[in-house]
Amino acid sequence: MKVALAAPYFYPHIGGVESHVMALARELLKKGHTVGVFTSRHEPALDSRESIDGIDVHRIPMMAMLFQTPMTPRLVREINKEDWDVIHSHSPPPLTAYYAAKASRRTGTPLVHTHHCDPELPSTFGRMVTWVYQRTLLASTLRRATRIIVYTESYAATSLAIWKYPTVCVPTGLDIDRFGPQADGNAIRERHRLEDRKVVLFVGRLTEHKGIQTLIEAAPMLPEDTAFLLVGPGEVPWTWTRLMRRLGVEDRFLRVGKVPEYELPAYYSACDILVLPSVSRLEAFGLVLLEAMASGKPVVASDIPGVRDVLKDGVTGFLAEPFSPKDLAEKLNAILSSDELAAEMGRRARIHAREHYAWSVIADIIERVYKDVISERARRPPPPAH
Repeated sequence: MKVALAAPYFYPHIGGVESHVMALARELLKKGHTVGVFTSRHEPALDSRESIDGIDVHRIPMMAMLFQTPMTPRLVREINKEDWDVIHSHSPPPLTAYYAAKASRRTGTPLVHTHHCDPELPSTFGRMVTWVYQRTLLASTLRRATRIIVYTESYAATSLAIWKYPTVCVPTGLDIDRFGPQADGNAIRERHRLEDRKVVLFVGRLTEHKGIQTLIEAAPMLPEDTAFLLVGPGEVPWTWTRLMRRLGVEDRFLRVGKVPEYELPAYYSACDILVLPSVSRLEAFGLVLLEAMASGKPVVASDIPGVRDVLKDGVTGFLAEPFSPKDLAEKLNAILSSDELAAEMGRRARIHAREHYAWSVIADIIERVYKDVISERARRPPPPAH
């Protein structure tokens, strides 16, 4: 098959959607398919055409940038310069999927669309823009799509944007072999002077929707020897620092910042628990949960749509009430206070991740989706002659 993947950003831009598209492209290449990635040229220094790990990358010049959304209407023409068996769009950010849908409409090429999460702009004006987008450009894209892929059923059922459309549930995947018992976290513990302490790890952007304020408020209810590692890009807002000082826990939070990809497995190995206290629909899945589970670590995450489908509550970790420091602390304490429970949950988490989320498993499912839509197109009667 010839597959065109359309995504707003791509490597070297790093994020959940970008990682998903890169991994999917690599797996499709392994299966012998031809893959082209169509994305924005979001940095002038980037080449307009290049090959990354055998993936043919087409970077489209931006007409403008709006709310961190690349506007690349030329993407329609660029995709349609070649014949493709299927076009697979990804959002958010939103506009690239709309352009991919236009390309699909012009050629009749089947469109598969992955809705990674609902768009969200945290302001009154932003909510108005989102409302208009969902009822215009997004609705047009979804109507055009032959298949709409979502990560979890619970997220799709509670999404104002897509609940009324038929969807196919295909979770994101993970390179399971990158994470696991072979990683050694001792050097990380030594680097941050954590040798004899319990370690709660957070991995992700330091933004409000990740719920880190709830974690800060839960910290005084956890043993004093518990350290909190914050790994990921972003600055700690002064409001968080002030809250830490007021609660007397500032010295227990270690701001690590963004770390190289090759170091991530060691950070998971160094921790006792991975925590994801997110409070927004921007968290539609939580890839870090899979990374921790594949590393054999228990996880504690907010009981919100999407995230709740990834872990098995009481088996591979615990779900905690969002915005509730007390419940979050109780769930973390339950694991921190029992080495036996932590080890058993970690063992089950590793098995669960390998059986359900390995990229080889996920790519097989997506490949079947492609074959189904191509087969349906072949069975469709030709348009009447004029």
